[in-house]
Amino acid sequence: MNIYQVTHSSGNHGLALAWASKIIGFPCTVIVPKGTPPCKIEAVKNLGAELIESYPSVTGRIEAMKKVCAETGKVYISSCENVSDIAGQGTCGLELIRQVPDLDAVLVSISGGGLSAGIAVAVKSIKPDCKIYLVTPRGRENDGAMLAFWREGVAQPSPLLDTIAEGIRLQQTGQRAFKILRELAEKEVIEVQVIEAAAGATVAALFTEKMAALPASIKKVAVISCGGNVDIDNLPWYESYVNPFKMGDII
Repeated sequence: MNIYQVTHSSGNHGLALAWASKIIGFPCTVIVPKGTPPCKIEAVKNLGAELIESYPSVTGRIEAMKKVCAETGKVYISSCENVSDIAGQGTCGLELIRQVPDLDAVLVSISGGGLSAGIAVAVKSIKPDCKIYLVTPRGRENDGAMLAFWREGVAQPSPLLDTIAEGIRLQQTGQRAFKILRELAEKEVIEVQVIEAAAGATVAALFTEKMAALPASIKKVAVISCGGNVDIDNLPWYESYVNPFKMGDII
């Protein structure tokens, strides 16, 4: 019996579900927000998944997903509410501890929270004293609200951030992932001004004042750089990188 699957994603989760669906031969629909880079759209389509664009907000994505489920009977697969998905993403944490048993801290960027929650469970179950630091882009709509959210559990901040890191632009952490991270992650969230794509947020966090102020006992820090499906045509420095000289400069 086929299981018809659907999810909403800005990139990695949708691509992973499309790949898994192709391997096992199940139909799959991926809902992406309007404005998703063409390279991500093509990658999902090339795996045979149906692709639907939605309004780029939490409400827009969820409404589109519910409509597909109601009309087709497809099953929604979440990246941050499904225990199996969270556990699967947590294998990154297992690899880290196997390679660096005396790891002191992990930096991981957050959007829906599935990856960071999975890593937190895996790492903390083996090395309870290892610190998990969450990294979020600093956007105009954010301005410190994320810090209060994680420290005190107050109202969710504006879910769409003004950042080039579109893979973590949506700051809508799933309820299951939120409960895990509130228990296992450090309450000091690191906000960064991202000039790199989503994969660069954790690298940028290494150079923040908060990292410099961490206890001297934290020496070995792992950086999760997740997001290989980058749209290089939209990186602000790409043109100067591939063409460092203007035509007038070439003799």
